[in-house]
Amino acid sequence: MFTLMRSLRSNHRFEFWIMTGCLIWFMGVPVVMAQQYYGGLTGTITDSTGAVLAGVTVKVTNLSKGTVTRVVSNEVGIFRAANLLPDTY
Repeated sequence: MFTLMRSLRSNHRFEFWIMTGCLIWFMGVPVVMAQQYYGGLTGTITDSTGAVLAGVTVKVTNLSKGTVTRVVSNEVGIFRAANLLPDTY
């Protein structure tokens, strides 16, 4: 009987450490997933008088890889090129 009780306590201790390890791991996953390796460019397109220009296509070129991302300015002249790899543009 004493051996059985000690065995049960040992199993609970094992389960406790498994659950604790899982909890620590799951708490760390959102922090890791929140980190991003991408950047972006945002700007406003205006003419020489300072008036905003809507519908202008902006071409963002990665100089070292030659890849091109095209975006269009919105109704208030703002463009946003998102998810760009860190590099020279």
